[in-house]
Amino acid sequence: KVDKSALVAAISRASEVEDADYTTETKEAFDKALEQAKAVNDNPQATVDEVAAATTALENAINGLLVNEKTTVAVADTEELTEESISDELKSAGLDTPEKITTAIETEIHNAATVDSAAPVEVYEVGINIATYDSDGNVVSTRPAVAADFAAKPIEIVIAYPSAVAADFNSYFFTVVHMFSVDMNGHKAGEFETLTLDNNLVKKGTDGLHIFVSGASPMAISWQKLADKSAL
Repeated sequence: KVDKSALVAAISRASEVEDADYTTETKEAFDKALEQAKAVNDNPQATVDEVAAATTALENAINGLLVNEKTTVAVADTEELTEESISDELKSAGLDTPEKITTAIETEIHNAATVDSAAPVEVYEVGINIATYDSDGNVVSTRPAVAADFAAKPIEIVIAYPSAVAADFNSYFFTVVHMFSVDMNGHKAGEFETLTLDNNLVKKGTDGLHIFVSGASPMAISWQKLADKSAL
C-alpha cells in the first residue's frame, strides 16, 4: 500500500490557507495543485511517484502564493539594532546589548524546525506605526503602535525582502522570529514568537514579506531555498 501520509498532511495544510488577495497566477496554481492532490489521494491505485509528485506540487503551490500589493494600516520601519532602542525590560532580563540580543534571536531562529543551522539571518530593529487614512486613502497621521493594538489579533506589516534574495524571492521559504521587548498581552520581555509560511503568519507579497506580528522589535528573518527546506 502506498504511503499517502505526506500528501494528506499537505492537503490539510492547504485547507488552512487563509483567504487573501492573492495574485491570479499563484492562486490558480494553488487551486490546480490542490485539486490534483485530492484526486491522487482519492485514487486507491495511485503510484508512489504520483503521490510524491502531487505532494511536492501542492507544497510548492502553497509556498508560492503571493498576495497583491496593498495599503496596510501598519507601517513598518527597519533599522539596525542599537543600544538606545533596547527596552528597560530587556535590559533587566540580561539582554542589554545589541550583540546579546542578536545572539539570542539567531539561536532561536536556527532552532526552529523550518530553518537549517547554516541558513543566513538578518536582525532588525522594527518600528511599527499605526496610520490613519482619509476617505481618499491618504495618510493623515501616524502614531507608534502600543500593546493594546496587538491585543485582539496580530498586526500585518510589510518588510522588504532581504537584498540577497529580492530578485528571486518566490524560490525561498522565510522564517521570522520576533522577540518581545516588553511585557505585554501575556508575554514576557525576551520571549519569542516564530512566524512562518506554515502557520500562515508569513505571506510572500509582490511588495515584500507580509508578516503578522504580536509585537514590534527586535525581529530576525531567515531564508532558504524551498528545495532545501523540504529536506529538513
